Amino acid sequence: MDGLGNMSTCTMHDLMHDLAGWIAGEKIIVTSSLTILKNIPSKTRHLFIMGDGDQREEDHVGDGLGNASQVRTLVCWKTLTRNEVQQVINNFIRLRVLRFVCRDPDLDWSILDACTSINFDKLKHLRFLAFNCEGRKGLPNSISNLVNLQVLELSASKSLEELPKDIEKLVNLKHLELDAAYAGYGTHMPKGIGKLKFLARLPMFIVGKRSSSIDELKGLNALCGELTIRDLGDAESPRTGVYVLNEKQHLQSLVLDWGRYYDVDGDVTSLSIHHEGIWEMLKPHLNLKKLAIQRSYEVVKIPNWLSGLTNLVEFSLQDCEQCEYLAPQIQQMPSLKRLTIRNCPLLKGIEEEDCEWPRFRCLADLRIHSCPRLTRLPTFPTVEGELKLVAVSLAPLARTMKMKMRGESVHPLSKLTKLSLKKIDDDFESLSYHDSSICLVSLQELRIVDCCTGVKLPSSLCSSASLTEIHLEECEMVEYLPPLHGLPSLKELTIWDCPNLKGCWWKKKEREDEEWPRFPCLLALHIRDCPNLTRMPLFPTVEMLKLERTSSEALVRTMKMQRTALDRPLSNLEELELGGMNELEFLPEEGLCNLTSLRYLEIYDCPKLATLPPAMRHINSLRGLFIRDCPKLTIRCRKGEGEDWPNISHIPLIRLDWTFLQG
Repeated sequence: MDGLGNMSTCTMHDLMHDLAGWIAGEKIIVTSSLTILKNIPSKTRHLFIMGDGDQREEDHVGDGLGNASQVRTLVCWKTLTRNEVQQVINNFIRLRVLRFVCRDPDLDWSILDACTSINFDKLKHLRFLAFNCEGRKGLPNSISNLVNLQVLELSASKSLEELPKDIEKLVNLKHLELDAAYAGYGTHMPKGIGKLKFLARLPMFIVGKRSSSIDELKGLNALCGELTIRDLGDAESPRTGVYVLNEKQHLQSLVLDWGRYYDVDGDVTSLSIHHEGIWEMLKPHLNLKKLAIQRSYEVVKIPNWLSGLTNLVEFSLQDCEQCEYLAPQIQQMPSLKRLTIRNCPLLKGIEEEDCEWPRFRCLADLRIHSCPRLTRLPTFPTVEGELKLVAVSLAPLARTMKMKMRGESVHPLSKLTKLSLKKIDDDFESLSYHDSSICLVSLQELRIVDCCTGVKLPSSLCSSASLTEIHLEECEMVEYLPPLHGLPSLKELTIWDCPNLKGCWWKKKEREDEEWPRFPCLLALHIRDCPNLTRMPLFPTVEMLKLERTSSEALVRTMKMQRTALDRPLSNLEELELGGMNELEFLPEEGLCNLTSLRYLEIYDCPKLATLPPAMRHINSLRGLFIRDCPKLTIRCRKGEGEDWPNISHIPLIRLDWTFLQG
């Protein structure tokens, strides 16, 4: 299911697939060779040719095709030349479904005449056509003669720029599949496309001087699913009272992309009136669930009809460089659950905001990227999915955490499960509110990336008892972590690229023997590029441990710790990776004896590590040992002659400097 509740994919059980194939018999043939085209069984109606790659000479299509006229479906994933495609079309005249890939290395497709390259005229019965002519910018006009065609799929044609000129002849066309991500800016829609009354699937519509008018959309009321309208900045001045989208009740998702800059005689007033008219004619039906506005460089206000979209679930505003305020109606939409604002450098907040009382009553997912001036956003206490802030101020978050809910029992952000903060320049101390611990009681994942904050992170972000994952990455200024030992649910901890990180906040009277255990439920720990991190809580319960270019002190201390006979630190460890640890000279033998669950051990770039102790013999669970760029250790672990070989010879799989000694 997709985000709007529609079924996107489905699967068939292998046994049901085999049963269907057995019942079908020769009616359906699946093969990997083109030679089947020379001798097609008379009962065959559906033919699937799978695979790709270099074709052998005998695999090419021959002059005679056996029983080709009886085939109704031909799906060929092997690459064909233009002549082979034409021969197939001329022989399979009763096809209903055709899919193929065409590439002719001997011809320059970019200069070929689109009208004469491939002729589809004989396929009068064709209902489904999907093909990719690599390097082609246009399509053969003969496609327009397929009057029974219902599906035309061109989503794989990355270089496509033009559709057939007489596309209005395809009166039965229901699905026109185009990929907006691949199409170039030269792509335009042919005039007459608005006459396809049954067209239900049109992912992309391009307006502009070369293409059909935006008025062409008015008659396509059968459209459903998603629609992207591109280059709206080039649209002609609309006629008064013309609405092109308001009757499309089955349309669920709409993207309005204004594209490149457009000017109207250099007159700012005319430009504003021009855009207001376009906004008005784009008013969608009330059933719309998803709306995105992109690259609106001139328009500074969101259209007033936005407040009438009572069923809107998701709204995004992207690359609107001149937008300063959001329309106040946006905070009153009753069904809005996901809000994304990206790359709006002048955006300050909600227009005419007169109070801090929350308006986003149903908002569950909020993501804000690269909006440095955005400081006045209405509070969002109901967010329960992901809150992602990138290159923005922390002021809206701080205000939300401090707000009072006016008699309501639910605290702000008490349902938030994932918090991501990236490229934040504000001091995190603004989040150190005395009641903040009641705000994040459901927080499960915390991710802080590339934040130039002070030397400390507030304990309010790391005090939730529900936290299961913490990721700290590329924070060069962070020197200490808040006390993490109060996190009984923490299972995954990742610390990357924090060169100044030294350790955690320690109590003055805290002693080393009071550190057992700090992470009672930690299962995965990954520390990379933290050379100064020497003091951190111990991790006796982990199952996966990766230490790269960091100190080995915490590892050695954890392996040595033992209070009672029942305390076996790292007894659950299954994967251990040690890399770039220049000071590591040995692995504690007494600690290795506790690694009774270890399955894979990888050691690399540890120049001082000289030996693997005899305790390795007792790790019977070990299945793989990988060593590279450890010159001293490499000599001692050589098969049959190294001093440490008896300690590791029982391991089934051993790789030494990319050479497999066993396995």
